[in-house]
Amino acid sequence: MYSINNINCWIINLKPFYNSIGNDIIKEFQLECVEKNIFGIGWYLDGFEGSLADNKEAFLGAYNNDSAYKAIKKAVDNIDKIKEGDLVIMRLRDAHYYIGQVSERAFHTNNIFSSEYFDTRLSWMCRVSQWLEFKTDENLPSEIIGRLSQRRQPTLSRVANDRQRLLIAAALNTISKGKIDGVSKINLTPDNFSRSLAYMELEDLVCSYIYNEIRNAYPDSNYILLPSSCKVSRPLYEFIFVCAGEKPVTCQVKSEDFIDIKKHIDDSYRKIYFFSGKGYINEEAKQDNMEIISREKLFEFLTDNAQYMYSKISKYYTFDETGIDL
Repeated sequence: MYSINNINCWIINLKPFYNSIGNDIIKEFQLECVEKNIFGIGWYLDGFEGSLADNKEAFLGAYNNDSAYKAIKKAVDNIDKIKEGDLVIMRLRDAHYYIGQVSERAFHTNNIFSSEYFDTRLSWMCRVSQWLEFKTDENLPSEIIGRLSQRRQPTLSRVANDRQRLLIAAALNTISKGKIDGVSKINLTPDNFSRSLAYMELEDLVCSYIYNEIRNAYPDSNYILLPSSCKVSRPLYEFIFVCAGEKPVTCQVKSEDFIDIKKHIDDSYRKIYFFSGKGYINEEAKQDNMEIISREKLFEFLTDNAQYMYSKISKYYTFDETGIDL
């Protein structure tokens, strides 16, 4: 059994193709990598067989004058650092996620794929004992989904963040027979819980909170959420609750940014709710129709009323201080 203290986690962007190659070909190649229990990096050259350790100097020398040498060297240096027991996570073109534990360090061999064309896609590859599949992002921590959703992903990158590294190992443990030792849940508190939620999840939580507040504050009104109101064209607000004959209710949600209260002074709304994981600017400008949702209130709502979201994040986080602080 491997300990979380002795392994690294890596993100692989498994796309060793030119940008002009179609998605169907990329998807077919990626699924064959899953079937063969391998992953790797591109820039194939004939003549290199065996371990990367035995061929690294000659391989990089062949690309010494290439315009992409810096990127190639960085990727090769990274895959050379991957050792047995390390964890690798990837998101494929079918939007499925896979986590594997490395069983063989970087090497190259021909005829590993079903087609000669695919054989030329990888310069170096590592083997995993098994690729474990996560068919939807509902089964992974939102912090990891967010990391994999970044617009620009390098070919291969090490996960340096201890919190994310622990979450990847915890995800593996949920479906793996060979558990990673030393993996604990992360403590959530009013001060850090919003980090565990994707931005849209945080919006959903605030939306549920507001709907609960509206029903209590205006029991004789029939406010409903207008789904189409959450638009890019409304940068100051997220969504609107509407009721015939009444002013609408709206909100602004920020996960990792400040909210400037002064920018939201508007008496056309019956109520404007705010939640920020970061804080507020010009809080003294708050009007009677504005309400700042405290972290403590939203955290309490998450634990007492948001059953679905609470159940989802309880796989990886704890609310009773029995986990670890990260």
